[in-house]
Amino acid sequence: MLSKRLIELALFATLAAVPARGQWTRLNVPVWYDACLARTDSTLFVGSDSGIFMTTNRGKTWEKRSGALNYGIMCMAARDSILILGTRGGVDVSQDRGKSWRYGYGDTYVYALLFRDSNLFAAIGGGIYRSSNNGSTWVEADSLPPGNGKVGGAISLAHNGSNLYAAGETEVFSSTDNGTSWLKRGREGLPPYVNCSLVAIGPYLILGGQGGTFRSSDGGITWTSAMNGMNTGALALDVHDSILVEATGDAGVFLSRDSGANWSYEGLSGDVPSILLTDSDIFVACFSSILFHPLFEMIGQNAVAEKPLMKQALRTYPNPFSQSTTISFTPESSGYAEVSIVNLLGVEVARIFSGEIAAGEHTFTWDAATGGSAAADATGMYECLVRMNGRIEKLPIMLMR
Repeated sequence: MLSKRLIELALFATLAAVPARGQWTRLNVPVWYDACLARTDSTLFVGSDSGIFMTTNRGKTWEKRSGALNYGIMCMAARDSILILGTRGGVDVSQDRGKSWRYGYGDTYVYALLFRDSNLFAAIGGGIYRSSNNGSTWVEADSLPPGNGKVGGAISLAHNGSNLYAAGETEVFSSTDNGTSWLKRGREGLPPYVNCSLVAIGPYLILGGQGGTFRSSDGGITWTSAMNGMNTGALALDVHDSILVEATGDAGVFLSRDSGANWSYEGLSGDVPSILLTDSDIFVACFSSILFHPLFEMIGQNAVAEKPLMKQALRTYPNPFSQSTTISFTPESSGYAEVSIVNLLGVEVARIFSGEIAAGEHTFTWDAATGGSAAADATGMYECLVRMNGRIEKLPIMLMR
């Protein structure tokens, strides 16, 4: 009896040591080079001149939407059922997630779009414009103090708390009144030209471009280099919770967990012109393709965010079991979830569930005789995995025939 118990403990230890690291996966969606990405809580959008596509299951299946009114999609923004496209010929607006479109504003390049509270901002032809009705009407929102003209050359937008930021090739600006008035920030520590992407994370602003990546802790007055772990320029940045990702012009994808102080290389090479970070994955536009990588495989099995994944722990009953076991868990928030069973080698033997779930308790049943591959017929140790919101919960389970 003692020897059997020792074997069980050894199997549990082996399970805990099984690695779960994967590779970038190419998604089956036809896009051209320089595709753009946007998302809501449950939907991912991809846009290029090959069309607009939508997925609600992390890219497993795609639905083609109506094409944009203007050629040359440069950026996208989404909120609820509203989808906004920035093109080389102005702003296009859809109120039904891309099923139909109408002209929004402008007749020239739209470099950036940003939803902030009830407002939508656009960097159009270097100026900044604001809409308070999801793109139906627009007003100029780019005035500097009297006698100093307007914000010029804006190509990126970001916000942090009550502050709105705009960045161009050489300057950074800030506004505390939703773009009614702007102040020019400092350039100390920046190269002559940045040609940038701008994001805010915690107390920091992160500015990336051909001249490198830089960080400011004082609202953009002074800047320091943020290149520890990489030596190349940025094409795009994105942030979600405490995670920051950067797409580069010639060296693939990098990730930071400390607001840009340090970076780790996460694969790919060459130009990655667009990047998007969700609760559970990183998506990139690269080589006329859309690729994704599960976030938990990059940052380890423990949490993307500090808040717990589960309100109540993952549990199974009975365990051990002879034929079937009930799996229960209670997530703190809604999101896309996958529930699966893997063997000691980390090979999936049963997919119990995959799809969107709400917060609250969920219960599933695994029948080892009928609900998986032949590999699940053998007596022994398995592991129940719940992947959700960029994190993973796991629980060893024992099948005893």
